[in-house]
Amino acid sequence: TNAQVEEIIKYALTFLSVTKQRVGQRVTCCEVLSLLICRYKKAFDWKSLSRLLYEKKNELTEAESDFFFHDSPIQLQCAYIMLLTFGGYAGNDVLISILSSIGNEQEYVRIRCLEILTENLKIDNGGKLRKAVVNTISTFTLFSSGTHERDTKYNCVKCLIELTRYAETKDIALRQLMLFMDSGMAEIRLATVARVKDSKFKHNPYVDAIMGKARVDHHYLVRKAVESAD
Repeated sequence: TNAQVEEIIKYALTFLSVTKQRVGQRVTCCEVLSLLICRYKKAFDWKSLSRLLYEKKNELTEAESDFFFHDSPIQLQCAYIMLLTFGGYAGNDVLISILSSIGNEQEYVRIRCLEILTENLKIDNGGKLRKAVVNTISTFTLFSSGTHERDTKYNCVKCLIELTRYAETKDIALRQLMLFMDSGMAEIRLATVARVKDSKFKHNPYVDAIMGKARVDHHYLVRKAVESAD
């Protein structure tokens, strides 16, 4: 009901404003609000809420790096700007600036931002995100794919799968997933096959290439994964 939605919003805003709360918990609050915007478009005055969020951006994104959890204010800023884009603000330039600030030595932050972007793409479900924002996420994911870090590549796979929902990024995402099949890491190839085999892109040349590579893969589990889809 509208009353329940308003109660959740009130609680999330209060929690988000507490700068002493962990970055990860405040990121979750942003994601909850993004989900509510997408699922309950007519239940609340989202434009007014987005205006409020924008006006309080310094307060809401203020955070300290967490020594124990390795969290960074960059993660909160990423989740916050994604929330604003769902609310109607054109935040693509800010998103580019945030993602560009992640250094090569900040692999943990890169992984967490990939997780945040993936979660927001799931929330959107191919819906209302601006094309410019989707293209920025695609560019960041493709750039991050060049790393040798296994966990980063794994999260790139998950993000690329979500990007296949959008017409402007479908083919480039599938092409990168196809290139991952030449990766030396079996976990990455397995993750790619596991997510592509259930996709809606039947007879897509990139998907066909992925499945073809999987059928002759030297790793048993990769071959087994594609056999279950045949």
